[in-house]
Amino acid sequence: MMDYKERYIELLLDIILKIERYESLTINCDENDHQLEFATLLAEKAGLKSDQEANVVVLDRGKVKEVIPFNQQKEIKPVKRQLLLRIDDTESRSWVIDEKSSSLVNSAPLLQRFGLLAPPQLNKPLSPWAVIAVPGPLWAKHLYGSVKELDALWKNFAKILFLDHDNFKEKWEEHLLVLQSRMRAFNRLEVDYFHLKGDGTDLILKGCEMGRWRSGLFVLQDGRTFYPYLMPQRLSLLTDRFSAKGTLTINHPFKLLNDVIEEATFQFFEGEVVTFNAKKGKETLEAVINIDSNSRRISELSLVESENQLTKDRVLSGYLGFDENRYSSIVLGCGDASHIEALGLYDDEQELESLTGCNISLIKNRIPLIDDNFEITAHLEDGEPLQIMNNGMILT
Repeated sequence: MMDYKERYIELLLDIILKIERYESLTINCDENDHQLEFATLLAEKAGLKSDQEANVVVLDRGKVKEVIPFNQQKEIKPVKRQLLLRIDDTESRSWVIDEKSSSLVNSAPLLQRFGLLAPPQLNKPLSPWAVIAVPGPLWAKHLYGSVKELDALWKNFAKILFLDHDNFKEKWEEHLLVLQSRMRAFNRLEVDYFHLKGDGTDLILKGCEMGRWRSGLFVLQDGRTFYPYLMPQRLSLLTDRFSAKGTLTINHPFKLLNDVIEEATFQFFEGEVVTFNAKKGKETLEAVINIDSNSRRISELSLVESENQLTKDRVLSGYLGFDENRYSSIVLGCGDASHIEALGLYDDEQELESLTGCNISLIKNRIPLIDDNFEITAHLEDGEPLQIMNNGMILT
């Protein structure tokens, strides 16, 4: 078996964070031997690459227990930039939360645990950062039923991240080049509205003012780029909070809190869900979309081609980066304001919402569009229709 750990570390340092000389990496991880072992290897390699000190911060229930320095320098060199990486809590979390979904909606920490709590929208990152997952025995047990399946988890994890390719870095560069090329092509279009059609779906959406298609790549003010989550697959656009009109039908089951929603249908008018139904899980769906006044509005449209390794591997889940990039999706509640140009011009979220048409909410409820039998047409400002997705394929 290939040394996937070594390849993963190279991917993180060279492509995801793009660490440079004299930059200092800080790695936060929970207090367990498995994550600490990986964090140690990563910090050692980061220190050697950057010729600067790297640190591992060991956390115990969110509090700093220990800071372990690596590559300490005899001669102090000025730090060019601080980089931050967080290892996800797949080895320390409680994988089963034995509570009814109706009670979970009242707990912000539990909503965050399920990936439903929206982050602050005006945070302006000053340095590259990333939240990554590392295969471990408890994650393997959750996915495959046994801690002995750790090798299988690493193998499937590596396949998703192209680490099983001989020239995995070239494969990554090719993948990111295609993603960026498609994003630029979409951003050149002058679109009036988007029309989604499929089995039971007939929905109109508009992009929000000042919004741009994004590919998962973050750009700092000085031009430095990084990817905060793996695996970047989707092209996403913020939608105007008042624009959604028509019907959206989700024919495939999807997970929401502790329940599975089956055969969900939403009717939209002036951007808001006015009626909805589901064969199964309706009570949970109702609890989530009624959390606040804006949790019933569509805020984001994301497109993911169906022919990708994440879509093929429907088992490997539990890490936000994988779960949000597996399928095309719409978001009810809060989209990601990083799609908006000149985000720093806005003083507060209310001003951001009123001037751009984006949607601010406590939650971010991503609903997967798993069915390939739908098409999306961009109706351009000159009146011409242009199909941009059909049968699970992005058309550029």
